[in-house]
Amino acid sequence: MRLSRVLSVAALALVPLMASAQTVTSSDVAKSNRGSIDFGVRGTSVNGDGARYERYRDLGDGLFLRELRLNREANGWFLDLGADNVGRRDQRFNGEFVRPGKFKGYAIWDQIPTLLSRTTRTLFVENFNDSPSVLTISDAIQAQGQASAASMVQLFRDNAVQFDTKSRRHRGAGGFEYLATRELTLNTNVQYTDRQGTLVIRTETPIL
Repeated sequence: MRLSRVLSVAALALVPLMASAQTVTSSDVAKSNRGSIDFGVRGTSVNGDGARYERYRDLGDGLFLRELRLNREANGWFLDLGADNVGRRDQRFNGEFVRPGKFKGYAIWDQIPTLLSRTTRTLFVENFNDSPSVLTISDAIQAQGQASAASMVQLFRDNAVQFDTKSRRHRGAGGFEYLATRELTLNTNVQYTDRQGTLVIRTETPIL
């Protein structure tokens, strides 16, 4: 079980304050700014499988910026900006720019971590001299294992290397829609995806 202690330092509404005696004009009505920020400090303790608790998120200790929002309206345009978990492996950014009936644009950047295990152990080592790199077991360990199958358990205990079984996926997207005339609309979308890390493959036959 993983216990998480979170101290929320601040949640501030970024709304400009108007003096009570100030006269409201048409330009004031046409403009609006709103926003919020939520940040703090996190401390955690782990008892059991912490990787399962953090499977698709980053809950590491220390400072965190959980949420940032900004909304602006001016001259018929609407702007919405957002950010979540800034600086963490699961951070996300998004923005939208809209002029109703004329233009709409958006952009997204999303990072998704996957942590399967922090206790994976193996006798294989990666050989970066080959292209593509391959996983091999040293000749000395293979020779000892072939000489005595009963020694494999002790060989594994003495020589296995522990590592994190994890991967991450980054996804970006953006586009816009422009209504040039009633008969003509320009529309475009772009997407980008990148994945790196360990890919787990199930097999029926144990690999030694």
